Amino acid sequence: MTFTGRPRSSYARLVARSAAVLGLSALLCVSGAHGASAHVLLETAAPNGDGTTTLTFSFEHGCDGQPTTALDVSLPDGVEAISTTQPDGWSSTQDGASVRWSGTPVEDGTPARFELVATITGDVGQAFVFPTTQTCTEGSTDWVDVDPSAAHPAPSFVATSATLVPRPAQPVASAGGGASLSQTLAVVGASTLVAAATGTWWVRRRRR
Repeated sequence: MTFTGRPRSSYARLVARSAAVLGLSALLCVSGAHGASAHVLLETAAPNGDGTTTLTFSFEHGCDGQPTTALDVSLPDGVEAISTTQPDGWSSTQDGASVRWSGTPVEDGTPARFELVATITGDVGQAFVFPTTQTCTEGSTDWVDVDPSAAHPAPSFVATSATLVPRPAQPVASAGGGASLSQTLAVVGASTLVAAATGTWWVRRRRR
């Protein structure tokens, strides 16, 4: 294929420059992905089909390279903890508003996952945010930012109908809004009185 209008040497420089740009872009994408994996994440929110949802929190890093010894997760309104699962050597405690996992130090670079079975009450499309503190052998990191693009985003997920506790069915009102029992009895009573009065009037008229 012959290119005209641009010297071959200029075309070669263009190809080299394009390749360098693509390489830099790929490097930035990998760096971004690696940076994201450094967060404490709410990896999955899996409905169990019984009105509960299993939330899986995960990390694969420590605090500036230090091993992780504890994870404290605050529960937002509408989330009630039922049970937990954790790695071997770890245990959990619950106080209603939060869940704390602690145990054998997890070395920096080692993935770890923690499951929380919970009931979730709210609206479809609602964002649930879980401010979290990661404690290490030296220091700690607070993952509390509501903005997912911030430096220390809190684990979060957006609710679907499958992850929420089913709402009780609402009674269906009639087109006219329905009538209460007292209203119905009043109508029946009035109708009876009208019928009685009409019968009395008819009897009196025939006697005349």
